[in-house]
Amino acid sequence: MLRLRRVSSTILVLFIILAAVFLYDKSVQANRFKSEFTGALEQGKYDNAYEVHKRANDDSIIKKYFSFNEKSQELLNNELEALKQKYSNDTITYSELREKVKELAKITSSPYEEELKSFQEIESMRQAYTEAKKLSDKKKYIEAVKKLKTVSGMDKLYYEKAQVLMDDINKRATEEVNVKIQGYMKNNRLENGLKLLEDNKSVLDEDFYESNVNKLKEMQKKKSNVIKTKSVGLTTEEKEKVVTANGYLKGYVPNREKEDIVRKFSSSTQFLVWVDLNQQKTNVFVGKKGDWKLIKSFVSSTGTKGNETPKGFFRVTKRGTWFYSQKYQEGAKYWVQFYGNYLFHSVPMDINKNIVDSTLGIAASHGCVRLSLNDSAWIYNNITVGTTVYIK
Repeated sequence: MLRLRRVSSTILVLFIILAAVFLYDKSVQANRFKSEFTGALEQGKYDNAYEVHKRANDDSIIKKYFSFNEKSQELLNNELEALKQKYSNDTITYSELREKVKELAKITSSPYEEELKSFQEIESMRQAYTEAKKLSDKKKYIEAVKKLKTVSGMDKLYYEKAQVLMDDINKRATEEVNVKIQGYMKNNRLENGLKLLEDNKSVLDEDFYESNVNKLKEMQKKKSNVIKTKSVGLTTEEKEKVVTANGYLKGYVPNREKEDIVRKFSSSTQFLVWVDLNQQKTNVFVGKKGDWKLIKSFVSSTGTKGNETPKGFFRVTKRGTWFYSQKYQEGAKYWVQFYGNYLFHSVPMDINKNIVDSTLGIAASHGCVRLSLNDSAWIYNNITVGTTVYIK
């Protein structure tokens, strides 16, 4: 009897050992399957992952007792999220995302393809952005902006790209329209100018649009009320200058002291600008050499010590409605260039065009001539290329 018990105990021990060895072997297999499955996913070898998944599920012990499906499902979900993130970051295309998701769906019964529906709208936004970019390159700004307005914050990356492109279109369209507007003003084709502004309103800088509409309407009013002057012996160009100058002289009050200072200066346009560093004033004159009349005197701010505004005679060369300096983390509206990087412009603003410093009347700039928003807009809209700028 005792011997029989010993035999039974031995058999039981052997059974336990065999069971333990068996389970250990299955555990090793399960870990190997998991490792191979993980590696295949990381390398993007979804066919290999499918084969590993199938072999693991063919083993009922591993499938039931080692939770392989639960672990593999977690890995698949992580892979799906990684793919979605790559698409969101624009490192893979929508076509690549779609194909990879279909391959993942073959591995498991989870309806991964349903996940694509949330990205179809995003893809349509990205296509709209791409089309807008092409339209912008062809200078079809109005059509481009319509496309860009369909890009929402649902796609953060392309929404930011769309805003940058919108700003670029706004700047380019405004500059191009401004050239035409100046031509219309010069040739007295004011109705054409107003129509051009209205047709392009959706792509123009708002302040530029309003400022020029008001300017053109004011010119129309002055044109209808202009005093007829004797013009015998004058050239056509001289006649135009007389009429235009008269438009700026409404309400003119002589300032002999300032006018005498610039009397002998010349300018290739009907304007002359004198930046008075001592008084921190920007004085605008209309007329010609020997007969300059002061029509505007703007409070301004020039360069601080170490950033002094250059002294001397300069000429207006370029203009624009907006710039932003990464160096100073500041921008400004209505810039008019007169020497290298030295400009007339509005008070400084942040990247969102909010005023960050309204200081005027004392030296406060990095070297440019700072003006109020309205005064800088006046300079931008009136002072033409070639105008002499005197700084002292």
